[in-house]
Amino acid sequence: MEDKDIVKIVQVILSINELTKKIGIERVVEEYDDIIVELNNPLISYGYCRITNGKTKRFKENEQIVLNANDPEISYLFCRYVPGADISQHGKVVLKSKNPHFNFLFMRDIKGADIPAHEQVIIESGNAKENYNTSLYIETSDKKAHEKVVLNSHSAEYSYLYERNVKGADVEAHKQVIEESNSEVYKKLVKLDEKGTKRI
Repeated sequence: MEDKDIVKIVQVILSINELTKKIGIERVVEEYDDIIVELNNPLISYGYCRITNGKTKRFKENEQIVLNANDPEISYLFCRYVPGADISQHGKVVLKSKNPHFNFLFMRDIKGADIPAHEQVIIESGNAKENYNTSLYIETSDKKAHEKVVLNSHSAEYSYLYERNVKGADVEAHKQVIEESNSEVYKKLVKLDEKGTKRI
């Protein structure tokens, strides 16, 4: 999608928002429901459903437009900000995308998300950042499996964060990754931690 198209979409959404303030949600729904569906644009349908708090007469049709886009970001946003969203169907879009970032956000923020399924996508992605985030923020997560991914990534940054912030981490294994890395910054941070030096 080109920048000019995104600008037009944002302008449409902002115009709808202003209208709801002037004439109210009910009247906006009465006058614009059919038009929005006919536009068949997932971003506009998402924005419209969010602005009207899901109180559109053609809610399911707008939601289907979003689902048909197979975009994990829009599906995540729809579930987070639109009451009555079909968590299961949007969750499938996110899972199918294999996107570790939106799989993490979806299971962290969306009540009713299939946490084990999203967690498995993150593990299989090999993404050190989202495996670290999952261990840190998802209480029921398989921390050993996520830790293994972080260690295997050989990321000094995320090994440092993992051993410092995740309870039960294999501290020595992470320190070994850092020691074998080319990162002088994280090597120095480990030494500062060992000395108990306060850092700003």
